[in-house]
Amino acid sequence: APACGGVWPPDLEPEAPPMRPSLCLLLLALAAPLGACEDAAETPAPEPARPVRVITASPEMRPVALTYEGVTSSEAILRYGFKVGGRLAKILVKKGDAVSPGQALATLDGVDYSAASEGSRLSVRQAEEARDEARRTLDRVEALAAAGARPQTEAEQARLAFEVRDAQLSQARLKAQVDRRTAQDTTLRAEATGYVLEILSKKGELVGPGQPVVLVRALGQVVKVGVSQADRARVAVGTKARITVDGVEAAGEIRAIDALPDEKSRTWTVEVALTTPLPDETFLIGGVARVAFAIGEHEGFWVPATAVLTEGVSFVFVVDEGRALRKNVTLGELSGALVEVSGLAPGDPVIVEGMKHLDDGARVEVM
Repeated sequence: APACGGVWPPDLEPEAPPMRPSLCLLLLALAAPLGACEDAAETPAPEPARPVRVITASPEMRPVALTYEGVTSSEAILRYGFKVGGRLAKILVKKGDAVSPGQALATLDGVDYSAASEGSRLSVRQAEEARDEARRTLDRVEALAAAGARPQTEAEQARLAFEVRDAQLSQARLKAQVDRRTAQDTTLRAEATGYVLEILSKKGELVGPGQPVVLVRALGQVVKVGVSQADRARVAVGTKARITVDGVEAAGEIRAIDALPDEKSRTWTVEVALTTPLPDETFLIGGVARVAFAIGEHEGFWVPATAVLTEGVSFVFVVDEGRALRKNVTLGELSGALVEVSGLAPGDPVIVEGMKHLDDGARVEVM
């Protein structure tokens, strides 16, 4: 060894001992996990895809119903009134009389209505004759035009004249149908079995359309429903309904609607008579019934009501390139368990299962 503070002569400086293979392997083993941790931190694990089920948005026509809850009752007071106005000619029942469906209760002076109906029938016959004559003329002129004996413009004029006569016939038939129904409406008939409670008008009085003339207490199953002001205009006496009590369904129709709303609830009481009675053990007086009023059909995009979520606004999720895309929608009509929504485009894959707790942009997999 050199003296203190000395250095090795260049030709005598010792070489570094070679590193043993076992030591190299140990250092590599210790360094490998550190590299793996660095790689994991730099490339996070892929986001797992959430399984979902979808339906394809497509406009379709579906029956629309107004759904309410009502209270079951054993009897209903029916306020019978004419659908047309006029002078009361005959009252055919008295207080306490039993009545049955179809029985005449009262009649109006129907001279004017009968005359109008007869005039409409005459107009139909005249319109039929005019249409038939126009048809014959058209056939003749078209044959001559095809043979070159008449100009084509004359054939076109003949066809236009026929189309006008045909349209006039359709209008005449429609008016005759309306006038015939109006003439029939001058007879007031019972719609249910019951008995007369009160006669509200006298012979010779003028009564307006819908004005109650005879009160009848009907015997049967009835559900009373309070409808909102907006829906009051969408239903009428005769509107069909489906009544559900404890999962058992029955058919019914509106028999009466209060003229004024309830002072407290501000809803109009609608009496629905069951046309197919429920078993007595199911139809318990004072129970709750679900009533769906059939108000026609509507075309639109329909999705399960459970697919619509709400966070201040209503929205659904659609699948876009493997991710859940939030789309705000506006709710419309109801049809059973489906709700009409606007804001979708035809072909949108709407998520109907698995949408709970989804975030906008989350990865999804359609099952």
